[in-house]
Amino acid sequence: MSLSITSRPTNFNCVHLPILYELSTTNFPTNSVDTSRTCTFTNDNGYCRLALSGDIKATGSANELEYVKVVYSGGTEIFQIITWYSDTDITIDLEYDAGLTFTSVQYYYANYHGVFKVYAGLRPGHTYDSQKPYRLLTTVKAVPDSQNKIRLNVSEIIKSDIDILIDLKDGIENDLNNSSQFTEFYIEYAESYDYSPDGYTLQTYTSSYTSDSSDYAIATNSKVPFRNEYSDMRLYAGLAAEPLKFMTLFTNPVLFEGFPFKIYFLQPYNETYTLNFDQYNESGLVQSDQFIANEDEGLYMNEDLEQYLSLSATYAQIYLSDNVSEILTVSIDRACYNNSIYLMWRNYLGGMDHWLFTAEKDYSIEIESVKQSEDDIFIGWDVSYAGSRIKYDTQRVARESILVRSQNLTLDQVQAIQYIKTSPLVLWNDVSYLELGKNVLVDSSSFLVYSESDKLYSISFNIQMTDTIPSQSL
Repeated sequence: MSLSITSRPTNFNCVHLPILYELSTTNFPTNSVDTSRTCTFTNDNGYCRLALSGDIKATGSANELEYVKVVYSGGTEIFQIITWYSDTDITIDLEYDAGLTFTSVQYYYANYHGVFKVYAGLRPGHTYDSQKPYRLLTTVKAVPDSQNKIRLNVSEIIKSDIDILIDLKDGIENDLNNSSQFTEFYIEYAESYDYSPDGYTLQTYTSSYTSDSSDYAIATNSKVPFRNEYSDMRLYAGLAAEPLKFMTLFTNPVLFEGFPFKIYFLQPYNETYTLNFDQYNESGLVQSDQFIANEDEGLYMNEDLEQYLSLSATYAQIYLSDNVSEILTVSIDRACYNNSIYLMWRNYLGGMDHWLFTAEKDYSIEIESVKQSEDDIFIGWDVSYAGSRIKYDTQRVARESILVRSQNLTLDQVQAIQYIKTSPLVLWNDVSYLELGKNVLVDSSSFLVYSESDKLYSISFNIQMTDTIPSQSL
């Protein structure tokens, strides 16, 4: 097969950005496999019969109904073989003209394209491969460009194997027990083109497939900003020069006592990280806890660290193993708030950020739509005076909403919290709802984050319930 991979995705890749394979072929559109021949020509029942300087096809034989690329006095054109005498003697569908001159003739792979099978799941031997084995997602075709290159973007295909808008359950574990925020993938590839096995029918030849499974890569539910130094997740998987970064947009997160606190991180293949949770007060270290992540590569989250909180700790430091990751300094807020609301949201890295909003809230009902009807009073004009209505509602669609306001924030905090407005997954963590919280809708209006002249920072926005208020309708 003349088709081969020249570059492939490696390690962890953002599924919301292009994930590219690049392949090269020696067959199309420039054919470097079959030698270009010179020829003389004669008249064959009004068509050009070419006597070639050598075999037109390097492997196997050409046949009637197949094609050649001809460079001649009329230009460069593709012609079909209408009579095959031998691989050095063919007649093509070019009308005979004694004034023609021929420069070269070369076999042409008509309808040439690559065929690609895209697989996703977990590699054999992964801790959870039985729960999510490799499966074929789809088969696609792609045609080489003018440089004989095929660039295949598989990100949209792989998205179907990731649950984009579901959060993970508690526990320091790979996410396979719940929502699958990552998947492993590879391709199989073959080349295909038209040929005639008998000179009477034109069929499609497809080579055997070559598997790239030994060079599988990983896709995560992530997207890094445009013009980021890295378009993949190497900064968050410990694969860059600097320490591994946690998947949070807070420089210094806050742990609110009584509410879940989770940190997300990536673990590469063949690594086992220890998550350290060291708690301090004014006198120094008061308590240390460790959690082992040993379920092979993937997306991990810590257990709810709030349950391990020491009564005297005022802040904590979180890091992976020794000098593997950055050190997150986490403030501990033990204050009691009467009117708070705790929200969690998916950030663009694929982790979940969270914040306790403690300022006063406004509760409202938003009317989304109203349907009305109107009686024709002229039909019963004589008795219409006794009626009670002319125009009336037949349906109202409404939702409960809450105007959420934050307390005073630091610049770092407001810069992290602002992304709740751009997140497609926001959860309200309330004891009356399920373990993971209730989905809410954040308003889509533009908003001011802060001004450079601000001394204090805050943020406010509106959230809607996803369910409508029960209402009778006609």
